[in-house]
Amino acid sequence: KYFLFSAYFNGFAFSEVLYKKLKPDYPGNFNRKKGEHVEAMIKNFFKEKGYTYHSGNYTISKGHNDECDMVIETADKIIFIEIKNQPLPDSFEQGDDIETLRCLGEGMIKAQIQCFKHIKKLKNKGYIIFDGENQPTYKLNYNNRRIICISICSQEYLFLTNKMFSEIFLESMLCT
Repeated sequence: KYFLFSAYFNGFAFSEVLYKKLKPDYPGNFNRKKGEHVEAMIKNFFKEKGYTYHSGNYTISKGHNDECDMVIETADKIIFIEIKNQPLPDSFEQGDDIETLRCLGEGMIKAQIQCFKHIKKLKNKGYIIFDGENQPTYKLNYNNRRIICISICSQEYLFLTNKMFSEIFLESMLCT
């Protein structure tokens, strides 16, 4: 187990070095296993806080399925939570605008796209039937409730929470 005490050690460079050190020691698909552990940790956190959630696969159309990491319901809200643990690749630091945006998109935007698929299915059909992961089949009814989407991304994206950095980054990407 690793415990990161200082915010300085939660940055991209430290995460990248740690990732590169650990990956060779784990056979198979390290990213997939890491993602599964992160997802389980987040689900356990919600469970420990007393939240009831559902998750699992559902049918979008014949032959096409999608997965929902977590959905939490209240009387007036439906909250979709998508957990992505996509590491930033080495190409992120190369400075190419298109590659930088592609890397950010794969790590963060995919989660929101997945949430929007859930919303579209829910609003079009009025419900989603989840084939639960270690849970019984569950029917989520829309009932015109407010829908909220939350993406939980890897700490490698922490730098985007700095307002000044984000403004400068976006300005540099928009310059022609």
